[in-house]
Amino acid sequence: MNENLSPVAGLLSGAPLDPEVETPAVQDDAKTPPDESQESAKGEPDTPELPAAAAQAQETDQPTLTVKSLAEKLEIRPQDLYQQLMIDVGSGEQRSLSQVKDAGAKLHKAETILADAETHRQDAENELLRHQHAASLMKPTAEQLQAADEQWTVYLRSENAKTLKVISAWHDPAQQSADLGEMSKLLTSYGVSKGEIARYADHRMVKQLYDHMTLRRRLDAATAAEVTKHPAPVGKGKRKSAPQTGAKAVEQFKAGKITHTDAVRALIAEG
Repeated sequence: MNENLSPVAGLLSGAPLDPEVETPAVQDDAKTPPDESQESAKGEPDTPELPAAAAQAQETDQPTLTVKSLAEKLEIRPQDLYQQLMIDVGSGEQRSLSQVKDAGAKLHKAETILADAETHRQDAENELLRHQHAASLMKPTAEQLQAADEQWTVYLRSENAKTLKVISAWHDPAQQSADLGEMSKLLTSYGVSKGEIARYADHRMVKQLYDHMTLRRRLDAATAAEVTKHPAPVGKGKRKSAPQTGAKAVEQFKAGKITHTDAVRALIAEG
């Protein structure tokens, strides 16, 4: 090999390699102690390496630069540094350090609120699922259904007895049947379904409905009597002409045959 080239340089340059020279084997009974031979081969001892943990601590053990310490170095107030130090937030837009700090605080608050809301939502969903599962397991048995029907029957008997105490007219079965039919029509006119009407059992609700029906019945009867007492004038599609004399017009007005306006016109025309 060229004496001017190292083995690696010669290999990279493509120079021919020298034939390998066999190294004589080291005899086992060498008199040189192993430590002395290693020490002589190494020459000067290297600097002892630090443990990995100590090296990492040395790298990270740097003084933390805060806004306060930076302001002291710049000999300005920290609040001035917050206002004057501008930060590029992208798209050529800049914000002061104070604005970035406030935005970060708002973002942290919003994230906290969203995290709490998500926790509450998951809790509510889990609670709903637990209730639905519990409800699916609570299927009433035939004995429970029969017991519920018996309790409803006892309740109806009790409420019917109380209803007869507050509506004495219903001791007459015929009157009770007629009133119940009229009350049912009244509820239907308000949009109450038949199934809902069948659940009217509380004597207090029945009494309220009975009083309402009675007032409506009396109002309708009074209105019909008023119409019979003072019937509206019957017309043939055309306004009746005013009578020739005022006296006759007054008589017709009193009899309800003409209006007050027509009677006045007749009196004015007569002079």
